[in-house]
Amino acid sequence: MDDNTTVAARQFAKMVRDNDDHTIRNFINSDAREFVLTEIFRQMEGQFQPPRVPLPRLVVHWKILDRPGGGYDHFEVGFKGRRITINNPPRWDRPNLTFRVDGVNFLKLVTGNAHPVKMVRDGRLSLQGLYPVALLFDRLFERPDLRSVQPR
Repeated sequence: MDDNTTVAARQFAKMVRDNDDHTIRNFINSDAREFVLTEIFRQMEGQFQPPRVPLPRLVVHWKILDRPGGGYDHFEVGFKGRRITINNPPRWDRPNLTFRVDGVNFLKLVTGNAHPVKMVRDGRLSLQGLYPVALLFDRLFERPDLRSVQPR
């Protein structure tokens, strides 16, 4: 990630951390939803940290639930070798793993403000498919470091 992207990601993560669920829900269900989700997935390419050992072809679908007007937003993250691809709409109909999460918890997860294992345990994140891919997925991305940012 370049310096500007890092600062923006940290500021966004701080905004998520410092607001309650109602405020975050209003934000993610606003007209900004499509832009915000698209930008998060676009930035995943820059936050991707390729593993030392090339990956087999892995496809992960994200279903961000509770879209205003009904349904969900559907993104695909694909890995092969040391490369990543992001597709919206998805191109593969049989992913190795599918995450299902509402917009509020998605923002908390991708900003590092929630722990994925706790989210699964608490029913805020559901997985369908190969669970080891979920563990690998979390380790393939740089997350904003909020330790130096003071809570409000």
